[in-house]
Amino acid sequence: MPEDEFPIWHINEYCVTDDKMAELVLILSEHIKLTWYIHAFNENELIITFKGKSFKISTEKDDTWNSMIEYGVKIA
Repeated sequence: MPEDEFPIWHINEYCVTDDKMAELVLILSEHIKLTWYIHAFNENELIITFKGKSFKISTEKDDTWNSMIEYGVKIA
């Protein structure tokens, strides 16, 4: 992190039920730092959450990733 004297990557793992995921993604997108992102996944989809926006994309890189990558580059 730019404001950190010694940048450190943080990894936290949580299990969230499908019925709670949409609510959690909304909350996280409101409170995450601007240059951070969160990814959540199951066997069928990957959710990438940025400040104010999230993307449901394929778990394998394909065209669904393009708008997510463009957005991430724009806000980084």
